Amino acid sequence: MSLLQGGFEAGFMMHDIVRQYAISRCPGLCQAQRGVVYALLNAGRTWPRVDRAEAGSADYYVAVHGSWHIKGALSGTVEDDMALAARLVEDLQGLAEALAIAVGTERMQTFAASAEEDWLAVRFLVAGSLPAAHGHISAPAEKDLLRQATTALRKSDGDSTANRTEIDILERRLMLEMSDLPEFLQVLGRFQELVERLLAAGVDNWQVAEKEEAMLTWVGGKK
Repeated sequence: MSLLQGGFEAGFMMHDIVRQYAISRCPGLCQAQRGVVYALLNAGRTWPRVDRAEAGSADYYVAVHGSWHIKGALSGTVEDDMALAARLVEDLQGLAEALAIAVGTERMQTFAASAEEDWLAVRFLVAGSLPAAHGHISAPAEKDLLRQATTALRKSDGDSTANRTEIDILERRLMLEMSDLPEFLQVLGRFQELVERLLAAGVDNWQVAEKEEAMLTWVGGKK
C-alpha cells in the first residue's frame, strides 16, 4: 500500500494512522508549516477561492488544501496567532477562506473580538462567512457573521471606504434575509441609503452603477 495517495489534480491523501505517525516524527512541524504559509503570503499574488481555481493547478491546491497548512502553522492561542491571521485576511479570497476553514467560526469570532481595529474585526467576520459558499458552515452562521460585520462598520458611518464595504456585505445579506421580512426590509433600507449617499456625493464609476442597478432591482422587487 502506498503511504501517499492521490496527486496534484485530486489532492494528496494518507491514512489517518500513517498521518498521525508522520506528524509525531516531525519535530518543528509547526514552524515548517508557518514557512509554507508565509511563502504563500509573500508570493506577490492573490490566491483565488476554489470556484475560480483550475483543477490540477497550484491555485487549486492552495484553495483545497491550504487550510491544512494554516491549521498546522497556528499555535492555538489568539495572542500568538493574531499577526499571521491578520495577514491571511488582508485579501478576502482563497487564503482568508482557508483560515476560516482551518480554525472554524468560533475562533474567527474570537479573532474579531480581539482585533484592535474595527476594520480588522470586520475582515475576520467576513472571512469567517466565506466557507458557507462551499458548504463548510450553515446559512444561519453566515448570516450571523455578516450581521456582526455590518454592526461593526456602522461605527465608521460616513467613512466612504467603510460605507462601500458595508454595501458589499448588505448585498450578500439581502439574499440571506429573504425569509425574514422585517430584517430584509431593514437591510434593504440601509443598502438604499448608502447607495444613494454615494450617488449624492457624485461618485460615478461602474461599481457604483452596479450597486445602483441592484438597489433599483431590490426596491422594485419589494414593491
